[in-house]
Amino acid sequence: MTNFELINVSKQFQDNVVVNNINLSIKSGELIALLGPSGCGKTTTLQMMAGFLELTSGDILLNGKSLKSVPPHLRNIGIVFQSYALFPHLNVFDNIAFGLRMRKYDVETIKKKVNEVLDIVQLNSKETRFPKELSGGQQQRVALARALVIEPELLLLDEPLSNLDANLREQMRFEIRDIQKRVGITTIFVTHDQAEAMAVADRLVIMSNGHIRQIGTAREIYEKPDGLFVAEFIGQANIFDVTISAVHPMAVTMLLPSGHVAQAQSQHLFQSGTKTKFALRPESIDISISKIDDKNSLPGIIKRINYLGAFINISVEIGQLTLIVICTSKSQSLSLENPNVFVNWDYTCGILFN
Repeated sequence: MTNFELINVSKQFQDNVVVNNINLSIKSGELIALLGPSGCGKTTTLQMMAGFLELTSGDILLNGKSLKSVPPHLRNIGIVFQSYALFPHLNVFDNIAFGLRMRKYDVETIKKKVNEVLDIVQLNSKETRFPKELSGGQQQRVALARALVIEPELLLLDEPLSNLDANLREQMRFEIRDIQKRVGITTIFVTHDQAEAMAVADRLVIMSNGHIRQIGTAREIYEKPDGLFVAEFIGQANIFDVTISAVHPMAVTMLLPSGHVAQAQSQHLFQSGTKTKFALRPESIDISISKIDDKNSLPGIIKRINYLGAFINISVEIGQLTLIVICTSKSQSLSLENPNVFVNWDYTCGILFN
């Protein structure tokens, strides 16, 4: 069952089209991440969902009912802002209870509902504290509790982790995911952090220049990007020009910028001589000291090695082509003192763009 829909939604400010005719269907209980660079239209889309901005065209449906003419306070949507927007003069209990009091709930019902949501976000012992007495992660959970306590039909999260340090962000992204699944509320999470989106969401919605470029699971989008923008935006990728030199069933031979040839799997119909782009993920490449016959295996020279804890980031020069390779730290035997290596990858790895 579809819970929330955007139908041909656009937003234009004078001559500037910020969101351009997007369509999106979200199932009940699903967590969707709107992901893209600054200025891609994701925050504007969220503001239209919340009712803070009017649509230039299109419609937004919640449980089959149009929200176009419904003001924000009547949409039954919970929102967690980037700044949390907690009331500094109210303690945790009263911050969470604020929405219930505005809806004229009685005292006993308010107490019951607030205590229930305090239990969900694990802040039972903090109800008398004020925001300034809480850590960033605790403030974020109070903001989440305040949004959940009104039992909204939809929860909107506007970059809720951007004010936290790196370690706390990683912890809180999993807490948000756990809380959302326990409560079962349909949720839209806006972020520019791809790792955050991939860790939290059931599906990612990749946006750029006001358009939706691809919708899919983290694995689908990472392994099968629909175009160069998605391939470059999600994760790292070696992307370079190639020329198709021979065509085989389900595969091609391609000429690389280094002058070498390599095999690639292809679902597209190419002709010999076609120039196109090829993307190869750094972790799909192995490094060896000798050629491997059953793989694409090219001689190269190590130019840089960066130790990153669990991984090593290596730059290998192959003629005019430079490849970034990511290996586990067990590859510490590689060194600039012995820079001559072979880079190897299976012909099924990588993506040829049509």
